[in-house]
Amino acid sequence: MSDEVKRVKKQIEVDVVELKIELSAQFFDNMDKAKKQVADKRGYDITYGEYIEEAMNDLVKMVE
Repeated sequence: MSDEVKRVKKQIEVDVVELKIELSAQFFDNMDKAKKQVADKRGYDITYGEYIEEAMNDLVKMVE
């Protein structure tokens, strides 16, 4: 037997879905308020993407 390891690349197909949304100016005002509250509560500022991901994770936990 050989100690060599044969590596094979496996291609995985993944369906990609494009999501297009429109958001109001009020939504962004609320986001700014929420980001400030999170920064005050947790002691650090976060980007919109991080905040949205965190909010979605919280929503999923509430639904479970």
